Amino acid sequence: MDALITGEGDGIVGLSVIDNNDVEHLIEVSSDGEITGHQQDGYPDDSSKREPWEGQNVMQARNYARFYVARERGYDTITQDENPDRINAARHALSALSNDDFLDLFGAYCRQHRSHYDDSVTRPVSLPESIDEDDYFQYELGIYLDIDQDRLDEKAADLSELLTEAALEQDEGTLERVQNVLGTDGGQKALTGETVQHLTQKADERNIDITDIVEIDAVSGVHVRWEDEVGLINKRVEERRQEGAIPYDREPDALVQLPPFDTGALDNSGVVQEFKDFLCYHLQCQVRDCFVGMGIEPPHEFRVVGPGLYHYAIRYKQLDFYPPLHDLTSDAIDLDQWHEDGLIESNPST
Repeated sequence: MDALITGEGDGIVGLSVIDNNDVEHLIEVSSDGEITGHQQDGYPDDSSKREPWEGQNVMQARNYARFYVARERGYDTITQDENPDRINAARHALSALSNDDFLDLFGAYCRQHRSHYDDSVTRPVSLPESIDEDDYFQYELGIYLDIDQDRLDEKAADLSELLTEAALEQDEGTLERVQNVLGTDGGQKALTGETVQHLTQKADERNIDITDIVEIDAVSGVHVRWEDEVGLINKRVEERRQEGAIPYDREPDALVQLPPFDTGALDNSGVVQEFKDFLCYHLQCQVRDCFVGMGIEPPHEFRVVGPGLYHYAIRYKQLDFYPPLHDLTSDAIDLDQWHEDGLIESNPST
């Protein structure tokens, strides 16, 4: 994948994106991530007439355009569920939790899973009546991030360095966000997912590690997601969701999404640590999916196999375009040969 910004004005960024099949896409992205224009001559304009691999190339080009604009202009153009910086920040914050703090935040989610394997564990959330125990469904939990004030104080020198360099480079986007986090603009310290995304990327460019200034502020209640067959004649699958409590009026920074999983006995500290580590690995797999969905090679740390984003697991299952990256039991993937094995193919027919 390759991209070049060709113009900008009125909150719209125009790009030329070359996909992995060497097809050029002329894409316009608004500052809020909406695709306001998309032209290409490599695939049918009618999405229903595209082969699956053609549809994936179009999707990857659009996702990469949003990603490129976010990185180059600092706009909040990446959707929450496919934002690698937000998800990775949540992974670091989760990893830093003690077992006790983990159970305080994630205890209900752990018990929800464990209740399928231990009848003595009370299930925090009842399953909807339309779900049988043998059906496929998953439990979700939103993670909401905030600033860890103690770690922020420890990182003040690094953030001040980032602030100084942003001022010298006249990088207004970074300048505003660092001032906002430090409270140096006279306002209240605040953290948004877009700020996490922008600052971690800018700090990484300067070899400054600020990932640990972020902590988990709250989690949602346990959500249940499943699929129903609906319609009397032409049945179709419809995705449904039973939502738990929502702590804030905004999207979570990350969403844990796993089918029932045997956590093991939760009164065992070693078991709790293992499940926490597995949730971190699950978020690591989600970051992998974000990069795969943009048609670009994940950084080495994220070349992993396992359950990540649900809608990508469906693609990995149904499309030959992708290998079974979601399947922990798969032994057909050589992660050291990412390109050579065609893990991000452009056209499987060639």
